[in-house]
Amino acid sequence: MKAEEHTFEHIIVGDHVSFTKTWNREDIFTFASLSGDMNPLHIDENYAKTTKFGKPIVHGMLVASSFSALVGMYLPGKYCLYIKQDISFKRPVYVGDILTVEGSIVAKIQATKMIEIKMKISRGSEAVIDGVALVQVRTPYE
Repeated sequence: MKAEEHTFEHIIVGDHVSFTKTWNREDIFTFASLSGDMNPLHIDENYAKTTKFGKPIVHGMLVASSFSALVGMYLPGKYCLYIKQDISFKRPVYVGDILTVEGSIVAKIQATKMIEIKMKISRGSEAVIDGVALVQVRTPYE
């Protein structure tokens, strides 16, 4: 997949993008190994059965990493520099959940070539994570 190449000048408040994502058990174990977060709530089915969730949940930060794909690949894509991300975790995510990741441009700041993106990850009609990102948009020559 090739990253989009939206320039600051061509981005419009209201621009929107969405894609779907599903996490599997291998993703969870890979993330646990890379991050060092081996909490049994994520990787031990027997332990997770004893919790209010009843089964392992996907790491919240793994799910939220979809925002990085949104910014780095879709909007704005290639010319992004991620500056800031505010995240709220709303509901647990389970292996196999079909999630919709979406973002909308809510503001442009001309002086710094920054955009503000309102983001949401949802399962059906319920938000599981939402947030706002601040992203600088610059081509390699700026």
